[in-house]
Amino acid sequence: MFCPNCGKPLSVEDGLFCPSCGARLPQRKSTAAEPPVPPVDAPAKKRPPSAPAKAKKPKKKKKGGAGLLAGLIGGGLVLVGLALFFLVIRPELQRVRQYNEGVDLLNEKDYAAASDLFAELGNYADSAQMVDYATAMEAMEAGNYKKAANLFSDLGDFMDAPEQLAKAKGELLYADALATMQQGNYREALASFEQIPTIRDAEELAKTCRNYVAFEDAQALYASGSYREALARLKDVSGIPEAEDLRRQCESWIVYADAKAKYDAGAYQEALTLLEGVRDVPEAESLKKDCEDRVIYAKALEKYNAGDYQEAADLFSQVPKVENASTLLKECQKKVHFDKIQVALSREDWKTALKLLNDSLAKDYPDRANLRQLCQNRVQYAEAVQALSEGKNYTAYVAFTALGDYEDAAAKAKSCIVSKPKNGELYRNSKYKRNDCDQILVMPNDGYYTYMKIYAKKGNSEELVSTLFIHPGKTLKIHLPAGEYIIKAAYGKGNWFGPEEMFGDDGQYIRAGGSTYVFTRKSGYEYTTKFRVGGGGNTGQASVSRDGF
Repeated sequence: MFCPNCGKPLSVEDGLFCPSCGARLPQRKSTAAEPPVPPVDAPAKKRPPSAPAKAKKPKKKKKGGAGLLAGLIGGGLVLVGLALFFLVIRPELQRVRQYNEGVDLLNEKDYAAASDLFAELGNYADSAQMVDYATAMEAMEAGNYKKAANLFSDLGDFMDAPEQLAKAKGELLYADALATMQQGNYREALASFEQIPTIRDAEELAKTCRNYVAFEDAQALYASGSYREALARLKDVSGIPEAEDLRRQCESWIVYADAKAKYDAGAYQEALTLLEGVRDVPEAESLKKDCEDRVIYAKALEKYNAGDYQEAADLFSQVPKVENASTLLKECQKKVHFDKIQVALSREDWKTALKLLNDSLAKDYPDRANLRQLCQNRVQYAEAVQALSEGKNYTAYVAFTALGDYEDAAAKAKSCIVSKPKNGELYRNSKYKRNDCDQILVMPNDGYYTYMKIYAKKGNSEELVSTLFIHPGKTLKIHLPAGEYIIKAAYGKGNWFGPEEMFGDDGQYIRAGGSTYVFTRKSGYEYTTKFRVGGGGNTGQASVSRDGF
């Protein structure tokens, strides 16, 4: 083998560079551990000029057979050298130059052209491997990492094939990890990205996967009720909106758990304070309500023990389902009720005391029956006196009579009965004094006394004109202005209790002529009206109530 630069012959021991000119030598197959390096042209070193040789006087050749033989041998050697140059050295030099061109194309990343040049070299040096190397690099540049990986794997330790193989495998793993990540399998994708931290943005994608893995772990811990562990797992998670919601939920559940512990320990107010900040925990509302109820119960119990039964009752009534609150509420209500009875009796407020004593809460009040009777008598007596003062003699009479021999009730009852008025007109409205016509009122001698009211009809209203009292069998004549009138009459044989309540419940009360009848009276005429004759009189009648009379 010869140096492609200076043409000097080479030996196996000469290494990577020409010992004569220092040029890079073509790669030769070697069993050494260091991978072969493609040859690269090195600048030819100029030999230092040698000193000119001293001219020697040519020796005179001896003529004869020996000289001729020497001439023939010298000429043959020149011919052999020329043949050797054209048949061996020149083609070798051409292959070396082509090989170096291929290396240059590799360095320029024109892998397709380099592959073609090396392919033309056939089995020269490591050209076959260089073809595969260039093809593999072309596949790498095109992103066909699977093809590149297969080629680099076949190249073994050739040049930097191991490093390129690792890079191709890394790219394949990156693509697989990215697809896995996009499918939502972050844990598996993370394991892949962690193997190739220097490939593209693998480290950033690994961080994203770690976030999602942590988030998924937190979700699982949350679902199992391990809220503190879930919150700890979420500590370094960022960039996931759902993680913030989960973090808040974990925090709420942790606070809820703390509040529940306070509740179980009986620290209801502390639990209630904690629960104020709890969100998104359905159970929190019911626990909060229970805490509020128990705080109220505690206050109610405090009031009860202090004897403040009304305030205690008000508080117990708000929490009837807490422990024995309903029982204590009834007890408080009973004590409050007893106090009210005592106050009413001390003030002689008999009506209020009677009402309180009649309540079921007073069933255990001392001497209840006698006190009820006392209050009843006092109330009834007071009501009778009030009715009598208002002219409601019959109402007072009934009340005093019901009291029997209570104090002066019997005498008061008698005083309610009024002497019957004389036969005649008791009242006349001054606006109706004209004597346009005569009205004669005839009563049968049937033992009934008659109290009568005559109203003038004014559209839809009535105005009282006259009141009369007529004894049994008597007739009464009065004068009226011309107009329309309504006549009402009250009959009674018993006691007379005055114009307010007349004959009481023993009397009869009617409207003469019927429920809608109106008497028309014209000027210059005389009218006679008979009562209680032939089913009511000559005009008929309709019953009315005493209150409506």
